[in-house]
Amino acid sequence: MQYHSIEHLERKNEFVRVLLLACQGAEQVLIVTPDKMDSLQEYFKLAFNEKPARELRKEKSIKINENLTIFFEGKDKDSGFQKGNIFAPWASVNTIYNVIKDPRGVNTFYIPHSGPNSGPGTKDELKLYLENYPKSKKV
Repeated sequence: MQYHSIEHLERKNEFVRVLLLACQGAEQVLIVTPDKMDSLQEYFKLAFNEKPARELRKEKSIKINENLTIFFEGKDKDSGFQKGNIFAPWASVNTIYNVIKDPRGVNTFYIPHSGPNSGPGTKDELKLYLENYPKSKKV
């Protein structure tokens, strides 16, 4: 199943809110970076605190508790993630397409990179996403 946020700005609160939704009932959650591996570091610090955020970036996984492990990947699928929910914050339409096709994913959680009124010359990626995945549920 696909889930999406309608918030397309890079707000830290929205990152944490959607991440928490992705974690509910999951044993494994994969966070996919929208671009460079370091681009989410400040968000990791907010969600996990400084030391676990560094560990997630370095080791590509952290164990939250006995029931939940968070994984982190960029273009290479080398984190150890096997099956669970995938969270794609501020991903492009191409990235979310690859995330949805990933056979390891049970559910996908998407925060679009851009949406309505994002500025002149900017694609409305929320609109494009919804055209391709009309059954996605707003979270």
